[in-house]
Amino acid sequence: MSEPDWMAEWRKKATFEKDIEVLKVIGETGYSRRMVIIQLVAGRLGKNPNNTSLIDAVNRLGGGTDKALDLVERIDVFDKQGSELGGSLPILIRLTDKGKHAFWMLTGQNAQECEFDRLMKHHKTPEHTLLNFLVRDQLVNDGHYEVLLEAPEIDLPTGEKFTPDIVVKDSKGEILYIEVERGTSKDEGYRIQKWRNHFAASHGKLFVYCDKPAFMKALMGEVNQALKDTRFSSYFSNYEDVRDGKRGQDGSVWLFKRE
Repeated sequence: MSEPDWMAEWRKKATFEKDIEVLKVIGETGYSRRMVIIQLVAGRLGKNPNNTSLIDAVNRLGGGTDKALDLVERIDVFDKQGSELGGSLPILIRLTDKGKHAFWMLTGQNAQECEFDRLMKHHKTPEHTLLNFLVRDQLVNDGHYEVLLEAPEIDLPTGEKFTPDIVVKDSKGEILYIEVERGTSKDEGYRIQKWRNHFAASHGKLFVYCDKPAFMKALMGEVNQALKDTRFSSYFSNYEDVRDGKRGQDGSVWLFKRE
């Protein structure tokens, strides 16, 4: 298949190799956070992630100007400008249909589904999806976990299904299921059943991560009440405390353990 004229013109640009590396990272990984994408591109090209030319490359793949390629689009889903957890919200991007086609023409492969779109199907709200991103980062930075991108749908003995928010492999090779909760109002009956499903799916080993320390204490009581007639192990943590440098007695990100 012959290349379209716009791609032939793009190849002639001095920035083509840098541009295509950005496209490849997005297509190969499905990553949507611009910061993470730029870090990966910088590593491949041997550049400093703070190099402004990498942001320029992302912008050239975008749209909105005569010179832009319309291969990448920005994901604008948050109502607020700042995060509830402090700091600015991440810039999220994904391939357009034209971008997916360009990736296929350049690599012979189909682009991976955008991670944000994939997580939104499960987490329902942008804020919960963002918290999952942040928790994944903390787990990876801890150095003891590999985050698995695909979460399995687990059939329970009750006939219900359980899909964990995050699945990780620890340093011993054990697969762990982690539930992520935000301190927003939610039907208590729903969460009680969720903890029972988590118990059944994880064979009594529950890992729970939330946004704030006060809410973590509430969740600990909620889990204990929901599973009061069973024997279980539980591990709790929250994003704010871990971000601020707090760790459990063993130095891990898990601030409270009941084994």
